[in-house]
Amino acid sequence: MSSALEADNKARDVSFLDGYSAERWECVLHYMVGSQQQEGISADAVRILLHAGLMKRDEDDGSPVITRQGFQFLLLDRQAQVWHFLLQYLDTVEQRGLDLAECLTFLFQLSFSTLGKDYSTEGMSQGLLIFLQHLREFGLVYQRKRKAGRFYPTRLALNITCSQNKGVPVLEEDAPKGYIIVETNYRVYAYTDSNLQVALLGLFTELLYRFPNVVVGVITRESVRQALRGGITAEQIIGYLKQHIHSQMLTDDNKNPLPPTVLDQIKLWELERNRLIYS
Repeated sequence: MSSALEADNKARDVSFLDGYSAERWECVLHYMVGSQQQEGISADAVRILLHAGLMKRDEDDGSPVITRQGFQFLLLDRQAQVWHFLLQYLDTVEQRGLDLAECLTFLFQLSFSTLGKDYSTEGMSQGLLIFLQHLREFGLVYQRKRKAGRFYPTRLALNITCSQNKGVPVLEEDAPKGYIIVETNYRVYAYTDSNLQVALLGLFTELLYRFPNVVVGVITRESVRQALRGGITAEQIIGYLKQHIHSQMLTDDNKNPLPPTVLDQIKLWELERNRLIYS
């Protein structure tokens, strides 16, 4: 990987690269949850999601839908998501006519590159240039045009080979933040303006109203059964709510920030569905 380049007249700074990588990666996540906000992803990326078992073909219309493993994937932090996705991608590279050892070597080199610095594509094999375009789609590298002679590794690429690269801290927005309040009447208030978080919540909640910074929904028997039909478990739904509970619900006096009646009912709906299936 060469850095022998003339100065870039349209150089990209770290802030731009962070925004670009987040936008590209969220396209993949939006697609998984069926959000209408996504730009769409390539057929190649869809094949990886299907190969990984994160999505499956719907039995009725054949369209890709999220699986139980896919929902669990969405609960991971971004760094873990990218690593898992890349492992699944690497499992298919030889089917694409690419050299696995060459791709692994390139990923390793990327992880030791410098954030904000551009690198030359000169001397890269045709296979690596194809690999570079896939990494570009997933947000691991930025390249202005497909045939541009330079590319910029992003923070996603620099974090792939270690659990915590001390030189490249994880983005603040990647850290889990509590934004959900659940009431005893099954009402859910989500204080967020993120389309992705709203789409995630909509996997198991009936969304009622949406305002600029808050979404109101309700957990119903049908909304939970819809999630269960898609392969999501009651344990995963409860785990997601616990992981994203609003900070105002977390007090020393409040030992059960999520209403036990709501959690128990979600489990009962799952048991009810399982009984119907097995009988």
